[in-house]
Amino acid sequence: MNNIKIHAFVHPAQQFASTFHQRVDGRNHLDIISKVGPIQKMLTQIKNRCLEIQTLTSGVGVVISSKDLNECLEECCRALIKYGEIEMRTRCEQLSLTLVQYENLLYVKDRQLLNLETKLRTAKQEMNKIVNTKVFSRGNNLIYELDMTTRQLRLLKDNIFLLEKNLTEKIKLCYDRDLDETRMRLADFGGAFKDYREGVSQEITARVRAEVNGIDAKMKAAAAHYSDTG
Repeated sequence: MNNIKIHAFVHPAQQFASTFHQRVDGRNHLDIISKVGPIQKMLTQIKNRCLEIQTLTSGVGVVISSKDLNECLEECCRALIKYGEIEMRTRCEQLSLTLVQYENLLYVKDRQLLNLETKLRTAKQEMNKIVNTKVFSRGNNLIYELDMTTRQLRLLKDNIFLLEKNLTEKIKLCYDRDLDETRMRLADFGGAFKDYREGVSQEITARVRAEVNGIDAKMKAAAAHYSDTG
């Protein structure tokens, strides 16, 4: 790019006559006096150096020497060349500044694009990290919940087994107590029934014996009566 800047400052058409006017006005092209000044100065010099005469047919005329005319034209040409060099250098500097500005703009845009790409890449990486973290956290939570559920299920099974065992023992103890009480009552009822049966048997035996004795007495009495009548 340095070569481009050099060519911009030193135009090929300008190499035939370099100028010493390095500092130029960037707004010089807007001044109309700077454009027509050399011509106006040449006309003024010609007017000051010429001599008015009265011609025979055309009225008043002017006469100027060849030396004065050549000096005026030479000074006018030098002024025009100087103005052209200044304008060319001004345009070249403006072009160089424009190119530098565009280069700076391109550099800024490239840096902005690179920054945006870096931000996008960073955001993508951060998003992937966040997603991976969320997935990993969710997986850990699911594993933890599954482990807690498994532990609760195992504890529930153990508690159900213990509850069943305790309930069985409690029911067995309750029924054993009732069974013992029922057996004791049954034994009491058996003893009472045995006593009642023995009492009833003795009473019936006594009644039967009494009836037998009564019948024997009646038969003896009847036999005695028949023996007396006979």
